[in-house]
Amino acid sequence: MIFFSGVRFVGRVIKENGSLRGLLSVLGVGVGLFSMVMVGCAVDSLSSNLFSALGSYSENVLFVSKIPFSSDSNGFKYDWWEYLQRPEISYDEYEYIERGIGDLGEVLYLKNSSAAVSSEYKSIESANLMILSSPEIGLLNLEVAQGRLISDFEFQKGSAVCMVPQKIEDRLFGNISPVGKKIKVAGRWVEIVGVTRSASATVLPLPGMQTGIIIPVNSSFSICGNADGGMIVASLSEGVQSSVAIDKIRVLLRGHRGLSPMTKDNFSVNGISYLLNAMESLFERIELIGNLIGGVSLAIGIFGIVNIMFVSVYQRRFIIGLKKALGARKSVIIREFLLESVVLSLLGGVVATVAVMVVAFVINMVQDSFHFYLSFENILYGALISVASGIAAGSVPAWYAAKTDPVKVMRQ
Repeated sequence: MIFFSGVRFVGRVIKENGSLRGLLSVLGVGVGLFSMVMVGCAVDSLSSNLFSALGSYSENVLFVSKIPFSSDSNGFKYDWWEYLQRPEISYDEYEYIERGIGDLGEVLYLKNSSAAVSSEYKSIESANLMILSSPEIGLLNLEVAQGRLISDFEFQKGSAVCMVPQKIEDRLFGNISPVGKKIKVAGRWVEIVGVTRSASATVLPLPGMQTGIIIPVNSSFSICGNADGGMIVASLSEGVQSSVAIDKIRVLLRGHRGLSPMTKDNFSVNGISYLLNAMESLFERIELIGNLIGGVSLAIGIFGIVNIMFVSVYQRRFIIGLKKALGARKSVIIREFLLESVVLSLLGGVVATVAVMVVAFVINMVQDSFHFYLSFENILYGALISVASGIAAGSVPAWYAAKTDPVKVMRQ
């Protein structure tokens, strides 16, 4: 009974003079809740996709790069200007580490580049290239969808062959199988021997590991000029501690670069844990900022509802006075106005939920490598915030209405 009274009140607000004010208040609450729920769902989705993408990487995988993936546990902070001055990781350094790492593990060199790519059907102005030193693609979270891997012999010889990801296959060939056909990469014809697909949804690829057309490093010189500017990936042997391998790699690379004992490293050796810790910290900050922005909008919406409720109390003062004269208790009056306030706030929550569902549907429809999760916990969180906002907005007006003196009202 009281619920329907609250619904009728919302309808009355929309119809009467305060319709614009009521609409803006509902939208204010809706925008605030949308921001909070959307940020919560986005952070959960980013975390889920990231951990899924990096799930195959363990502590026995190290990445040697020009720029660190994140700050370390000792509070080391990014100094971007210093990092930009560092020399690139070169292919010669990869070969030196490969010879010197011994039985500690195996190393892979990869570099991302881009070039114009075309088939006999269509062309792509700029496609991503992944230049590799080895046919081992397990570390890259990739699977063979069609055809085969590039062989060891083809890598060593620098054969004019490549593997293309499914997205580029679709753009260049449509429904036609590309295996055995040739594409022109930066003006050079190469044969497609296989098609790759992502083994997991990768929303945040590791720096320098964006999926692209895989080309053997020895055949890339005629395409990219040189293979420098890449990254070295070290897969450690079973039982080898990462700290031992890191020290070995640092000694080798420092020696190759001729760094003195007092000179800082001008390269970075990264573990997965560094990246995961940095991402968790980043997600927490994103969620905090999103909640702060949503909180401001929510506060504006709550203020609008407070204003509407005070206007409603004034307009209905005679009815309130009559109810009290007939014996209505304060709790009944308070409950009635609180419910009306909560209904207004919940209406904003419904608007926010529908908006989040639409956004999630659109993202999942246009982006197949990233799944946006609309979790029940975040929807419930939004609903609870909506109810709490309604109670907060209606408390003072409801208390003010309950204190109405029926005698004074009747004399007016």
